[in-house]
Amino acid sequence: MRLLSAFALVLVAVAPFSQSFIVYPSSSTQHAPISGGTMSSTSTSSSAVQPAGEAGAVTVPGKSQLVVRNEEEGYDLNGVLTVKREDSKSVWVLCHGLCSSCEGTVPAFVSRELSENTYRFDFAGCGQSGGDWRYAGYDKELGDLRAVVLRLRELGWNVDCVLGHSKGAAAVLRYGETFDDVPLVVNVAGRFDTSETPRSRFTEEQWNQLEETGSFEWNVRGEDLTINKSDFEERAALNMKKTAASITRSKVLTIHGTEDETIPVADAYEFDKVLPNNELVVVEGATHRFATEPEQVEVMKALNRYLEKAEEPSTAER
Repeated sequence: MRLLSAFALVLVAVAPFSQSFIVYPSSSTQHAPISGGTMSSTSTSSSAVQPAGEAGAVTVPGKSQLVVRNEEEGYDLNGVLTVKREDSKSVWVLCHGLCSSCEGTVPAFVSRELSENTYRFDFAGCGQSGGDWRYAGYDKELGDLRAVVLRLRELGWNVDCVLGHSKGAAAVLRYGETFDDVPLVVNVAGRFDTSETPRSRFTEEQWNQLEETGSFEWNVRGEDLTINKSDFEERAALNMKKTAASITRSKVLTIHGTEDETIPVADAYEFDKVLPNNELVVVEGATHRFATEPEQVEVMKALNRYLEKAEEPSTAER
Protein backbone atom coordinates (compact mmCIF):
# COMPACT_ATOMS: atom_id res chain seq x y z
CA MET A 1 0.00 0.00 0.00
CA ARG A 2 1.23 3.45 -0.87
CA LEU A 3 1.39 6.49 1.34
CA LEU A 4 0.46 9.72 -0.50
CA SER A 5 1.45 11.73 0.97
CA ALA A 6 22.51 34.54 22.12
CA PHE A 7 23.91 31.23 21.02
CA ALA A 8 26.31 29.63 23.52
CA LEU A 9 28.83 27.30 21.95
CA VAL A 10 30.49 24.39 23.68
CA LEU A 11 33.12 22.52 21.70
CA VAL A 12 35.36 19.66 22.72
CA ALA A 13 37.32 18.49 19.69
CA VAL A 14 39.72 15.57 19.57
CA ALA A 15 40.62 16.32 15.97
CA PRO A 16 39.05 18.36 13.14
CA PHE A 17 35.76 16.70 12.23
CA SER A 18 36.49 13.73 14.47
CA GLN A 19 34.45 12.90 17.57
CA SER A 20 33.68 16.53 18.31
CA PHE A 21 30.69 17.68 20.30
CA ILE A 22 28.89 20.95 19.66
CA VAL A 23 25.82 22.25 21.47
CA TYR A 24 23.71 25.00 19.94
CA PRO A 25 20.84 26.36 22.02
CA SER A 26 18.04 27.32 19.65
CA SER A 27 16.69 30.87 19.74
CA SER A 28 13.39 29.69 21.11
CA THR A 29 12.38 26.63 23.07
CA GLN A 30 8.67 27.20 22.49
CA HIS A 31 7.71 24.74 19.80
CA ALA A 32 4.31 23.87 18.45
CA PRO A 33 3.28 20.23 18.93
CA ILE A 34 4.39 18.18 15.97
CA SER A 35 4.08 14.54 15.03
CA GLY A 36 7.27 12.59 14.51
CA GLY A 37 8.35 11.68 11.03
CA THR A 38 5.11 12.32 9.14
CA MET A 39 4.35 15.04 6.65
CA SER A 40 1.92 15.66 3.84
CA SER A 41 3.22 15.40 0.31
CA THR A 42 1.84 18.87 -0.41
CA SER A 43 4.64 21.18 -1.49
CA THR A 44 5.78 23.81 0.97
CA SER A 45 7.03 26.02 -1.84
CA SER A 46 5.07 28.24 -4.19
CA SER A 47 7.61 27.77 -6.97
CA ALA A 48 6.43 25.62 -9.85
CA VAL A 49 8.25 22.36 -10.45
CA GLN A 50 8.74 21.55 -14.13
CA PRO A 51 9.38 18.06 -15.53
CA ALA A 52 13.07 17.57 -16.23
CA GLY A 53 13.37 14.34 -18.20
CA GLU A 54 16.94 14.13 -19.45
CA ALA A 55 17.30 17.81 -18.49
CA GLY A 56 18.47 16.54 -15.14
CA ALA A 57 21.94 16.82 -16.63
CA VAL A 58 21.53 20.54 -17.36
CA THR A 59 22.47 23.03 -14.64
CA VAL A 60 19.67 25.56 -15.13
CA PRO A 61 18.71 27.44 -11.96
CA GLY A 62 15.36 26.46 -10.48
CA LYS A 63 13.37 23.35 -9.67
CA SER A 64 12.55 20.48 -11.97
CA GLN A 65 10.99 17.07 -11.55
CA LEU A 66 13.42 14.22 -12.13
CA VAL A 67 12.06 10.67 -12.08
CA VAL A 68 14.53 7.88 -11.34
CA ARG A 69 13.82 4.25 -12.23
CA ASN A 70 14.63 1.58 -9.67
CA GLU A 71 15.24 -1.12 -12.24
CA GLU A 72 15.85 -3.86 -9.70
CA GLU A 73 12.48 -3.33 -8.01
CA GLY A 74 10.60 -2.19 -11.13
CA TYR A 75 9.14 1.15 -10.09
CA ASP A 76 9.76 4.88 -10.55
CA LEU A 77 10.95 7.25 -7.84
CA ASN A 78 9.63 10.80 -7.93
CA GLY A 79 12.06 13.57 -7.07
CA VAL A 80 12.79 17.28 -7.28
CA LEU A 81 16.11 18.59 -8.56
CA THR A 82 16.89 22.09 -7.27
CA VAL A 83 19.75 23.87 -9.01
CA LYS A 84 21.30 26.79 -7.12
CA ARG A 85 24.79 26.83 -8.66
CA GLU A 86 25.11 26.83 -12.45
CA ASP A 87 28.89 26.51 -12.16
CA SER A 88 28.79 23.32 -10.10
CA LYS A 89 27.98 19.68 -10.79
CA SER A 90 27.92 18.91 -7.06
CA VAL A 91 24.59 17.72 -5.67
CA TRP A 92 23.31 16.72 -2.23
CA VAL A 93 20.72 13.92 -2.04
CA LEU A 94 18.09 14.43 0.68
CA CYS A 95 16.05 11.57 2.19
CA HIS A 96 12.82 11.88 4.17
CA GLY A 97 11.58 9.96 7.22
CA LEU A 98 8.81 7.48 7.98
CA CYS A 99 5.42 8.19 6.39
CA SER A 100 6.79 11.35 4.82
CA SER A 101 7.88 12.51 1.38
CA CYS A 102 10.38 14.78 -0.35
CA GLU A 103 8.15 17.67 0.73
CA GLY A 104 8.61 16.77 4.41
CA THR A 105 9.94 19.44 6.74
CA VAL A 106 13.64 18.55 6.83
CA PRO A 107 14.32 17.83 3.13
CA ALA A 108 12.19 20.82 2.12
CA PHE A 109 13.92 23.41 4.31
CA VAL A 110 17.41 22.05 3.65
CA SER A 111 16.78 22.23 -0.09
CA ARG A 112 15.39 25.74 0.27
CA GLU A 113 18.17 27.15 2.47
CA LEU A 114 21.27 25.27 1.30
CA SER A 115 23.50 27.03 -1.23
CA GLU A 116 24.25 23.71 -2.95
CA ASN A 117 22.29 21.89 -5.64
CA THR A 118 19.97 19.27 -4.15
CA TYR A 119 17.88 16.30 -5.19
CA ARG A 120 15.14 15.15 -2.82
CA PHE A 121 12.99 12.16 -3.64
CA ASP A 122 10.15 10.00 -2.38
CA PHE A 123 11.01 6.50 -1.20
CA ALA A 124 8.91 3.62 -2.58
CA GLY A 125 5.23 3.90 -1.72
CA CYS A 126 5.61 7.47 -0.46
CA GLY A 127 4.63 10.75 -2.05
CA GLN A 128 4.37 10.25 -5.80
CA SER A 129 6.75 7.30 -6.13
CA GLY A 130 5.71 3.85 -7.23
CA GLY A 131 6.15 0.65 -5.27
CA ASP A 132 4.62 -0.43 -1.98
CA TRP A 133 4.98 1.28 1.38
CA ARG A 134 6.67 -0.69 4.14
CA TYR A 135 6.99 0.12 7.84
CA ALA A 136 10.44 -1.45 7.66
CA GLY A 137 11.73 -1.95 4.11
CA TYR A 138 15.26 -0.85 4.97
CA ASP A 139 16.91 -2.84 2.20
CA LYS A 140 14.42 -1.50 -0.33
CA GLU A 141 15.11 2.09 0.73
CA LEU A 142 18.85 1.47 0.49
CA GLY A 143 18.21 0.23 -3.05
CA ASP A 144 16.15 3.34 -3.82
CA LEU A 145 18.99 5.58 -2.65
CA ARG A 146 21.57 3.64 -4.64
CA ALA A 147 19.43 3.91 -7.78
CA VAL A 148 19.21 7.68 -7.26
CA VAL A 149 22.96 8.10 -6.75
CA LEU A 150 23.81 6.04 -9.83
CA ARG A 151 21.29 7.87 -12.02
CA LEU A 152 22.56 11.27 -10.94
CA ARG A 153 26.10 10.18 -11.75
CA GLU A 154 24.95 9.01 -15.18
CA LEU A 155 23.59 12.51 -15.72
CA GLY A 156 26.97 14.03 -14.86
CA TRP A 157 26.36 14.99 -11.26
CA ASN A 158 28.86 14.51 -8.44
CA VAL A 159 26.99 13.26 -5.37
CA ASP A 160 28.89 14.92 -2.51
CA CYS A 161 26.45 14.26 0.32
CA VAL A 162 23.58 11.98 1.28
CA LEU A 163 21.43 13.42 4.06
CA GLY A 164 18.65 11.56 5.82
CA HIS A 165 16.13 12.48 8.48
CA SER A 166 14.74 9.98 11.01
CA LYS A 167 14.16 6.70 9.15
CA GLY A 168 15.90 8.27 6.16
CA ALA A 169 19.01 8.52 8.34
CA ALA A 170 19.10 4.73 8.44
CA ALA A 171 19.16 4.70 4.64
CA VAL A 172 22.10 7.12 4.34
CA LEU A 173 24.08 5.45 7.14
CA ARG A 174 23.55 2.04 5.58
CA TYR A 175 24.57 3.57 2.25
CA GLY A 176 27.80 4.66 3.90
CA GLU A 177 28.29 1.18 5.31
CA THR A 178 27.65 -0.56 1.98
CA PHE A 179 29.25 1.80 -0.54
CA ASP A 180 31.21 4.45 1.42
CA ASP A 181 31.65 6.45 -1.79
CA VAL A 182 30.37 9.95 -0.94
CA PRO A 183 32.36 12.60 0.99
CA LEU A 184 29.65 13.33 3.56
CA VAL A 185 26.82 11.45 5.25
CA VAL A 186 24.42 13.54 7.36
CA ASN A 187 22.42 11.76 10.04
CA VAL A 188 19.56 13.98 11.23
CA ALA A 189 17.66 12.57 14.22
CA GLY A 190 18.47 8.98 13.33
CA ARG A 191 17.58 5.99 15.50
CA PHE A 192 20.49 3.99 16.94
CA ASP A 193 18.54 1.27 18.68
CA THR A 194 15.87 -0.25 16.42
CA SER A 195 15.48 -3.44 18.44
CA GLU A 196 12.28 -2.28 20.10
CA THR A 197 9.44 -0.13 18.75
CA PRO A 198 7.99 2.37 21.27
CA ARG A 199 4.82 0.63 22.45
CA SER A 200 2.96 3.94 22.63
CA ARG A 201 3.24 4.35 18.85
CA PHE A 202 0.38 1.87 18.38
CA THR A 203 -2.74 0.99 20.37
CA GLU A 204 -3.10 -2.10 22.55
CA GLU A 205 -5.74 -3.31 20.11
CA GLN A 206 -3.22 -3.09 17.27
CA TRP A 207 -0.56 -4.94 19.27
CA ASN A 208 -3.08 -7.67 20.11
CA GLN A 209 -4.13 -7.94 16.48
CA LEU A 210 -0.48 -8.29 15.48
CA GLU A 211 -0.11 -11.25 17.83
CA GLU A 212 -3.33 -12.86 16.67
CA THR A 213 -3.18 -12.31 12.91
CA GLY A 214 0.40 -11.24 12.14
CA SER A 215 -0.58 -7.77 10.90
CA PHE A 216 -2.70 -4.70 11.62
CA GLU A 217 -3.82 -1.48 9.93
CA TRP A 218 -2.24 1.85 10.87
CA ASN A 219 -4.20 4.94 9.84
CA VAL A 220 -1.97 7.83 8.78
CA ARG A 221 -3.70 10.99 7.57
CA GLY A 222 -6.78 9.05 6.52
CA GLU A 223 -5.01 6.18 4.79
CA ASP A 224 -4.83 2.67 6.19
CA LEU A 225 -1.34 1.20 5.99
CA THR A 226 -0.65 -2.47 6.64
CA ILE A 227 2.10 -3.34 9.11
CA ASN A 228 3.24 -6.96 9.32
CA LYS A 229 5.09 -8.86 12.02
CA SER A 230 7.96 -9.22 9.56
CA ASP A 231 8.40 -5.43 9.67
CA PHE A 232 9.16 -5.57 13.39
CA GLU A 233 11.47 -8.53 12.87
CA GLU A 234 13.37 -6.61 10.18
CA ARG A 235 13.72 -3.57 12.44
CA ALA A 236 14.93 -5.71 15.34
CA ALA A 237 17.55 -7.34 13.11
CA LEU A 238 19.15 -4.02 12.15
CA ASN A 239 22.52 -3.44 13.78
CA MET A 240 23.12 0.28 13.55
CA LYS A 241 26.19 0.00 15.79
CA LYS A 242 27.83 -2.24 13.19
CA THR A 243 26.58 0.01 10.40
CA ALA A 244 28.06 3.14 11.97
CA ALA A 245 31.41 1.50 12.77
CA SER A 246 31.73 0.37 9.14
CA ILE A 247 31.70 3.89 7.65
CA THR A 248 35.44 4.48 7.38
CA ARG A 249 35.87 6.80 4.36
CA SER A 250 32.90 9.15 4.46
CA LYS A 251 32.72 11.92 7.02
CA VAL A 252 29.55 11.84 9.11
CA LEU A 253 27.65 14.76 10.61
CA THR A 254 25.09 13.78 13.27
CA ILE A 255 22.47 16.40 14.20
CA HIS A 256 19.89 15.83 16.94
CA GLY A 257 17.58 17.92 19.14
CA THR A 258 17.52 17.70 22.92
CA GLU A 259 13.71 17.73 22.94
CA ASP A 260 13.23 15.05 20.30
CA GLU A 261 9.97 13.38 21.27
CA THR A 262 10.30 10.51 18.80
CA ILE A 263 13.94 9.39 18.98
CA PRO A 264 15.80 10.32 22.18
CA VAL A 265 18.93 12.43 21.89
CA ALA A 266 20.75 9.61 23.67
CA ASP A 267 20.79 7.80 20.31
CA ALA A 268 22.96 10.57 18.86
CA TYR A 269 25.53 10.07 21.62
CA GLU A 270 25.57 6.34 20.89
CA PHE A 271 26.28 7.03 17.22
CA ASP A 272 29.08 9.38 18.24
CA LYS A 273 30.75 6.61 20.25
CA VAL A 274 31.15 4.29 17.28
CA LEU A 275 31.32 6.42 14.11
CA PRO A 276 35.02 6.67 13.13
CA ASN A 277 34.80 10.16 11.63
CA ASN A 278 31.82 11.92 13.16
CA GLU A 279 30.89 15.43 14.26
CA LEU A 280 28.01 15.59 16.71
CA VAL A 281 25.78 18.67 16.79
CA VAL A 282 23.14 18.77 19.51
CA VAL A 283 20.56 21.55 19.20
CA GLU A 284 19.19 22.64 22.57
CA GLY A 285 15.38 22.71 22.57
CA ALA A 286 14.97 21.23 19.11
CA THR A 287 12.33 18.60 18.43
CA HIS A 288 12.26 15.66 16.04
CA ARG A 289 11.17 17.46 12.87
CA PHE A 290 13.06 20.73 13.46
CA ALA A 291 9.77 22.38 12.56
CA THR A 292 10.47 25.93 13.74
CA GLU A 293 12.72 28.55 12.18
CA PRO A 294 15.15 28.73 15.14
CA GLU A 295 15.68 24.98 14.96
CA GLN A 296 16.20 25.07 11.22
CA VAL A 297 18.70 27.92 11.55
CA GLU A 298 20.89 25.71 13.74
CA VAL A 299 20.74 22.80 11.32
CA MET A 300 21.81 25.08 8.49
CA LYS A 301 24.65 26.51 10.61
CA ALA A 302 26.02 23.00 11.01
CA LEU A 303 25.73 22.23 7.29
CA ASN A 304 27.24 25.55 6.25
CA ARG A 305 30.12 25.10 8.66
CA TYR A 306 30.94 21.83 6.92
CA LEU A 307 30.86 23.56 3.53
CA GLU A 308 33.17 26.29 4.80
CA LYS A 309 35.64 23.67 6.05
CA ALA A 310 35.46 21.81 2.75
CA GLU A 311 36.37 24.99 0.87
CA GLU A 312 39.44 25.66 3.02
CA PRO A 313 42.72 24.74 1.31
CA SER A 314 44.49 21.74 2.73
CA THR A 315 47.83 22.11 4.53
CA ALA A 316 49.62 20.81 1.43
CA GLU A 317 48.01 23.51 -0.72
CA ARG A 318 48.96 26.42 1.56
